[in-house]
Amino acid sequence: MRRPVRQRIAARPLQRNAAGFELKGENITFHYPHQPDTEEDVKYPSTSSQSKPALQDMFFHFEAGKMHALVGDNGCGKTTLVQLISQLYTNFSGRITLNGHNIKDYDINEVRSHVSVMFQDIAKLQRFSVFENIGIGDVNALAMNHGAIEAVAAEHKVTDFISLNTVIGDLHQVHKDPGEKWQAELSGGQWQKIALARTFLKGKDADLIILDEPTSALDVHAEHEFFQQLKTLRKGKTTIFITHKYVTTATADCIHFMKKGKIVERGNHAELMASNGEYARRYTLQTQGYTETGVGESV
Repeated sequence: MRRPVRQRIAARPLQRNAAGFELKGENITFHYPHQPDTEEDVKYPSTSSQSKPALQDMFFHFEAGKMHALVGDNGCGKTTLVQLISQLYTNFSGRITLNGHNIKDYDINEVRSHVSVMFQDIAKLQRFSVFENIGIGDVNALAMNHGAIEAVAAEHKVTDFISLNTVIGDLHQVHKDPGEKWQAELSGGQWQKIALARTFLKGKDADLIILDEPTSALDVHAEHEFFQQLKTLRKGKTTIFITHKYVTTATADCIHFMKKGKIVERGNHAELMASNGEYARRYTLQTQGYTETGVGESV
């Protein structure tokens, strides 16, 4: 049986500023709950056992108002880190400060209300309309401000390919003409545009925007348009985006390279390329392709 989650009582009101959230982490260590890997673990589970730490003795600093790129190999802890920052997990050791104060001193729901997040696993509500799929990003807008939903849908070009009144599940249907059968579904890139519209519906009033692989399914033209939009939309906010596309990291004010649960390199693109570290190596591999001598090396 899971223990009930304790309600955290706020010790101070959330302090906001015009630039967005400033976030610092000191000695952050975080374990996911133990998952049995062997038949022995299943038969004799240990309530005290834990998995290896997803983050270990981590330090980080995300300055307010800047756009931060978070990069690194699969499994290095990028998504875990933003889950802690957005307070989806709170049982970590170490200290996270938000605008200079311990994040645990604030009301957890107040912190979450000023964070807008888009994770890789997009919630696809098949029984709901496109309008509602976007509107769940801000239930207040869904109830009272339909104009805001229509505007953000247009900004992210959702209405270029589908009507907002379309129920997603109804895309699979048969026309009245029995000889004209068709099935349709949204592409990955189209779903990503809906998810981005959902995120930025709330993001207009957010202090922190987190985007986990926001352009992974977009074509080159749509990706370029998105980052151009982001320059305007992110004003007055702190933005963190996770990406495996190193070509997009040059748009960031600061790049944080993660390895094995820690941030091991930090700086802008020019600085990290000049340092010729692991970020520079991966950027070169991805943008120039594997050389004959590089094939087979561990990346």
